[in-house]
Amino acid sequence: MTGRKLLEQAVRRLAEAGIEEASWDAWLLLSEASGMDRASFLAHREEEADPETVRTLESMLARREAREPLQYILGKQAFYGLDLIVTPDVLIPRQDTEVLVETVLRDMCDRQGAGTASGTPVPGRLRGLDLCTGSGCIAIALSVCGKISMDASDLSEAALAVARRNGAACGADINWLSGDLWEAVPGRRYDLITSNPPYITDPEYETLQPEVRLYEPAMALKGGADGLAFYRRILEKAPEHLLPGGRIYLEIGAAQAADVSALCRAAGLENVRTVRDLTGRDRVICAERRGDHV
Repeated sequence: MTGRKLLEQAVRRLAEAGIEEASWDAWLLLSEASGMDRASFLAHREEEADPETVRTLESMLARREAREPLQYILGKQAFYGLDLIVTPDVLIPRQDTEVLVETVLRDMCDRQGAGTASGTPVPGRLRGLDLCTGSGCIAIALSVCGKISMDASDLSEAALAVARRNGAACGADINWLSGDLWEAVPGRRYDLITSNPPYITDPEYETLQPEVRLYEPAMALKGGADGLAFYRRILEKAPEHLLPGGRIYLEIGAAQAADVSALCRAAGLENVRTVRDLTGRDRVICAERRGDHV
């Protein structure tokens, strides 16, 4: 079978399996299986496909037809310009979460009154903590792109193993910590705290796409009956772990801004604001501990 026929067959199979972006997924799988980029494929598409390519692609297609996420099959995902390893032990980094990183970098640059044209903070001045770090995407992006000294924690040892690999591959100097939220950082205080905690409600979880519900770790998704369980636990003690003027940044679901903002204010935090993503949906809550700016 030629490469062209192989691709056509892959597209048809994925479309029949209900994959929305069947053409794109089929191409990425074929490219991974064959090692060819677009130019190489176009130059050789009428040639007989290598038998090993056919076998590898068949295995990948079967997994994708079963609705396994493309990122787990490929073992990687891009995030904020970084190539990250992903496995079923971690939530797949989303573009939505880049809004949180961008907000932190912009705020830190503004508060320090200096930075590069890209909005990168001055090196070596800030200490940060990322809770529920998962793949480590937030902590790594802030460390590499913002030169922020980061701690990052997770309850899952398997997730931390992936995060450590990502940190090493990206050249990030991060202190990886194991523990349940604040238990991992007793007595420590930070200039900034970030988190993309589990926030899917129990009813919502049952309606998620098969790629998410069947394959991504439930402990990284389910936030209790109302989706706010982790926000309550985080914000209950956040002021104790923020330096005066320190800020906390929380990714939220699109309908959670009012509730999470109220929890921030109940915890004594001030200057609470909501940041929207490129689609106009509420995406990040930022709040500040009372005190002098750092």
